[in-house]
Amino acid sequence: MDARMIITLSMGACLLVWVLFCGIGFMLRDRRNVAQSGFTAHVKCECCGTVYDVSSAEFAQGLMVKSKRISRTQMKGPAIVTKHSILYYAKKFNCPTCGKRHYAQVLNLDEIQEKTHKPLVKTGMRGIAAMVIGGILIITLFQIPMHFANKEAQRQVEEMKQQQYEQFKQDYGLGND
Repeated sequence: MDARMIITLSMGACLLVWVLFCGIGFMLRDRRNVAQSGFTAHVKCECCGTVYDVSSAEFAQGLMVKSKRISRTQMKGPAIVTKHSILYYAKKFNCPTCGKRHYAQVLNLDEIQEKTHKPLVKTGMRGIAAMVIGGILIITLFQIPMHFANKEAQRQVEEMKQQQYEQFKQDYGLGND
């Protein structure tokens, strides 16, 4: 296998690992931002109907989510704008009445989105910037050995051309004056 192929495959693997690392870090930072935002979610248990409050730290813990969304596309001037609205959003929480972990509908979702939107967008932009800068660094670092591998490949091509030329001269008796 050619050195250039190994370098290219290694660069691709490093870029993939970098993107996965940045994606996981992005999700963890988002959860931490939500947990630290300090809001109180009002939720209603789907099993028993009890309405209770949940802290932002508890809100950020659960992974199980059910939601229904609706999208509306409108013309605003020359642009087509799609607006997403969440009609229903529920997460699994420990119900104080049932004593079990059930889905509970979030009643004040608009308030929560309003409070967490700007910090999450800032975190997302920083995460994307870090991903791009890191990707450019990885590509740049792999271009150094690629440059030397390309020079070596070019040298081998020139050497093979010279050998073929010498063989041609020998076969046809040229240059034996």
